Amino acid sequence: MQEKWFPGHMMKAYKRLKETINIIDVLVDVRDARAPVSSGNNVLEHLTQTKKVILVLNKEDLADPQATHKWLRYFYPGRDVFAVNSITKHGIKPIFSCFQRLLEEKKILLQAKGRKDVRLRILVVGIPNVGKSAFINSLSKRGKVKVGRKAGLTRGEQWINISEGLELLDTPGILPFSKKEEVYWKLAIIGSLDRDKIEHLNVLEKLYKTCPSDSLWMELPDLYTFLENKGQDYGFLMTGGKVDIEKTAKRFLQELETGKAKRFLTLELLEEF
Repeated sequence: MQEKWFPGHMMKAYKRLKETINIIDVLVDVRDARAPVSSGNNVLEHLTQTKKVILVLNKEDLADPQATHKWLRYFYPGRDVFAVNSITKHGIKPIFSCFQRLLEEKKILLQAKGRKDVRLRILVVGIPNVGKSAFINSLSKRGKVKVGRKAGLTRGEQWINISEGLELLDTPGILPFSKKEEVYWKLAIIGSLDRDKIEHLNVLEKLYKTCPSDSLWMELPDLYTFLENKGQDYGFLMTGGKVDIEKTAKRFLQELETGKAKRFLTLELLEEF
């Protein structure tokens, strides 16, 4: 069920990240609000101990608002944390205010030492498909980053001037090392894994076992009955009128990822940790 978690190109990106940390002031950790823990990057903690870290829970519009509020309160001690919708730019303004505050603090420190041209350098990181590029576009007034849903679409690195004195660096997403199944299926649902390399039915089975009473399943007795009904709706019928279950599972996972199947889907509750 599990694919290769840290392929060569991601290892190169990780090594580059270690080098980049030395030249930035602030790290913005972008996560999916539906899975605030699993969509984090567990290689970052030991790299960022001396840097200011801002946590962004993106795609807040797809997560349960009450659950997101609890996560914001949980993460708040010791760091700035925000819930945003990068498409509508809801929640972006307070992040700009945070950047400006940090820039002014840096100016006071360095201008006292004779420095005139002071800039705040910001590094944005996130695993594939947490909406990192959309978040950067919501900050940038010029030159948008190409955005897409395919895991790992962002390519290369680039500095983006988002405001006077504020420079933002975009980097390719880096998947976490964890191979635990409870992490894997959540990343599959939010679209952080290559859709062509996962077993869609297995992922849905895990979701069903975790949330069997959820209204998502329309009170049907089991997952297969649900998929039979969905397959009929999709028109995914094989010879003889039998539903193509695997094709149906793949389509339904795509609808979960985008919020079409269920708008407020939270895969991780604070009480479970």
